Amino acid sequence: MTRRRLGQVALGAALVAGLVWGAFHLLAEEDSDEAKIASLLDRCEERFEEGDIDGVVDCFHPDFKSSQAKNRTEIRGLLLVIFRNRKKYSLSVSERTIEVEEGGAKAKSSFVVTGFEGEGLIPEGRDSYDVKVELAKNEGGDWLISWVDWKVRR
Repeated sequence: MTRRRLGQVALGAALVAGLVWGAFHLLAEEDSDEAKIASLLDRCEERFEEGDIDGVVDCFHPDFKSSQAKNRTEIRGLLLVIFRNRKKYSLSVSERTIEVEEGGAKAKSSFVVTGFEGEGLIPEGRDSYDVKVELAKNEGGDWLISWVDWKVRR
């Protein structure tokens, strides 16, 4: 085998090894707790924008509690009031951090909520919020929101 051919084989082997390592690393990242939590939060935000109250409530742990809503039933009631006032919302997340800890996880987000009336062409109102979330796994091992605190950013 010539030097040139040997170099090509070595380069090819390195490329294949790099692709395999990259694919494995990407799959491991997608399966990480952080990725699962980010997916849950994205799904919850999408359901909120769709006005899917049941879909939003499904993001909350059965043992959910916070100072602003005592349980999932109160979250549902809050969402009913929110969607009675405006028919459509848009969320724009500006930052998000996720920290996985022993026995749970925490996430922080900042986002702008824009509410629309009628057909949703003209914004009716806009507020910025800072949200802190704690998450826990349910019996099936899925991450769900177990506590939340939000405040309007001034």
